[in-house]
Amino acid sequence: MSSRYVGVDNLCVKYRSSALMELLVLSRYSSFSGLSDLSYWLLSKFFKMRIANLVKSHDLVIVPSDFWDCVEPRLRPMTLLEVRWITQEFIDSFRIPISPYMLNSTSLTKRTTPANKKELIAFGGLVTYSRVAKDSLEFLGIPKTQIFVHPLTNPSRTRNTNRTSSSSRQNFLYVGRSNPEKRLDIAVEVAQKMRVTIDVVGTFNEVTTIWLKKQPFVNYIGNIPHRELLDLMSVSFALLVPGIESYGLAVDEALSQGTNVFATRYVGLTEWISDPRLHIVDHMNVDLFVRKILQEKKSEPAAPLHDITLLSKSLDSFLSRLNRSGANISLDSGF
Repeated sequence: MSSRYVGVDNLCVKYRSSALMELLVLSRYSSFSGLSDLSYWLLSKFFKMRIANLVKSHDLVIVPSDFWDCVEPRLRPMTLLEVRWITQEFIDSFRIPISPYMLNSTSLTKRTTPANKKELIAFGGLVTYSRVAKDSLEFLGIPKTQIFVHPLTNPSRTRNTNRTSSSSRQNFLYVGRSNPEKRLDIAVEVAQKMRVTIDVVGTFNEVTTIWLKKQPFVNYIGNIPHRELLDLMSVSFALLVPGIESYGLAVDEALSQGTNVFATRYVGLTEWISDPRLHIVDHMNVDLFVRKILQEKKSEPAAPLHDITLLSKSLDSFLSRLNRSGANISLDSGF
C-alpha cells in the first residue's frame, strides 16, 4: 500500500449504502430494455462525474468494485477499489464440477465485465475483506503490496451466547445464491446423505429453483426478510457454508444466534472469529462435512429432561423390571 495513504485526515465515505448505488446495480444487472439501458447510461454518467469531483476534493476515495468502470483511467491511481468478489481465475483453479443448477447461473450482462489484472493494478490499491480474497487477487497476479485486508464488519474474536444446548429442531440451513463457488450442491448432498432436512434461503435463478424443488430433504424457502432469517437461524441445528466466500456475513449472524456453523477454510469471516460453535472443514468435500457434523453431534451433551413426570415414569418402569426379577426396591421421598 502506498505510503501516501498513511495518516490520511480527509477521508470521504460516500454511497456505501445509497439508493443511487442500488439503482445503478439494478440497472446494470436487469434484463435488457430501452428503459434499463437509459437508466444505466444516466446513472453511470452521474457517478463518473461525482467520483471525479470526490477524488479532486479528498485525500482518499474508496470505490466499491461495482463501480470500477465509473472511475476514469486517469483517476484510478488516486483511488482505492473495494474488491468484494473472489477472482474467477482463483475459483477456476478448484475445478468445481458442473451441477445441473449451475446452468445459466452467471449474473454478468453486456453492461458490465469484471475488472482484469491490468485494470486492477491501475488503481492506487485494493481493499478486500479476508486472506482468501487476498489470495485470489495474488493468484491473478496482483502484487501483495497493493492489497489491503480489513474485515467488512467488526466481529468479536470470541463470542458468548445464551443458547447452551442444541435446538430441538435438527434442520440444516443454507443461505446464499446460485453461483458455483458457493457449492450449494455440497450442502444439499450432505443433507441427503445424513437424511436431514435442509432449509434453503436466498435469491436463486429459475434453473436453480427448479432443481432445488426436485431434491429430497430440501425445503426451498427463497428470499425472506432479515428478521425472519435470524429467527430461522436461531432454531436450526447448523448453518452449512461449503464453498468460497470473500467474507460471509451469514456466518457471523448464525453464531450470534447460538447456531453451529460448518464452513470451509475458504470462507473469509472464519479468519476473524474464534467461537466454539464454528467448525472449520479443510476442503469442499461432502464426506468431510458429514464427518465433522457427526463429531459435533457426538460431543454435544444430551438435552436435559425438563418433564419431572416423564422422569418419574422412567424410574418406575425401571424399578418394576428389577422387582419382577426378584429384587425388592421402592422409590420414596428420601431417595
